[in-house]
Amino acid sequence: MRIYRWRVTFHAWLERYEEIIKVRGLKKTSLDDYINRVSAIRTGIADAEISTLTTKDIAEFLNDYVSQGKNMRAKLLRSTLNDIFKEAVADGHIQFNPVDATRNPKAPVQRERLSIEDYLKIRAAADSMAAWVGLSMELALLTGQRLGDISRLKWGDVHDGRMWIVQEKTGAHVSISTDIELTQAQLRLSDVLTRCHQHYADCSNIIAGQSGGSLAAKTISQAFKDSRDASGLEWKTSPPSFHELRSLSARLHKNENGEEFSQHMLGHKSAEMTARYHDERSEKWVMV
Repeated sequence: MRIYRWRVTFHAWLERYEEIIKVRGLKKTSLDDYINRVSAIRTGIADAEISTLTTKDIAEFLNDYVSQGKNMRAKLLRSTLNDIFKEAVADGHIQFNPVDATRNPKAPVQRERLSIEDYLKIRAAADSMAAWVGLSMELALLTGQRLGDISRLKWGDVHDGRMWIVQEKTGAHVSISTDIELTQAQLRLSDVLTRCHQHYADCSNIIAGQSGGSLAAKTISQAFKDSRDASGLEWKTSPPSFHELRSLSARLHKNENGEEFSQHMLGHKSAEMTARYHDERSEKWVMV
């Protein structure tokens, strides 16, 4: 007896893929990014039986972005296509992933890496501003946490000699000893917290605005830019943003405390992810 199989089309599979990613527990911003890329893929690759799509079809789609200088966009789309076809293989609709053999577009580093010397000059420029400007930089450099997590830090997050952080972006649980230090920056977390307490003891947040309320991430980001511009430093390409403090923190902690310490502090589950920050360019608490 002959068995007839339903042959899925590529666009029909994209609809199924959107359902798959919706149950992955992604943050809303990450899910929106995926949906946006799926929409671009749907527009750029004509519908056909999914098993007939070839590496050449994928390469032509990606090369169109590369030719426009949109290497980073091409890189992200390739990653999403790779996941789309992996899921199709897992469901038995195709035998191999046509994305595997395509070139991974090289996306040039958009912003310059921040050195410790640059940081110290920017930090010195912040002394003429509100206390929270420099303190936010020191907290970010010592802990390696993202801008949003720095803005949300509360005194209730510090107890038992540790700072307890549930990262907003990934949900990673990181517990950082208040004894950690960076000798190159002459900083110790307990000392920075003491100075924060001198200014913001009556606030719920570790750093706060004039009214004692929490500071928006964009406010902290803009203050860093103002300090960076006031430092007199010049940049060959795009100047570093506040986020580069996370990269600098990773590199400094790797040198002083080891790669594993740096990986755990950042909240990364793999050394591969941490390596992106070392480049010179679950709900269990991870103790560092």
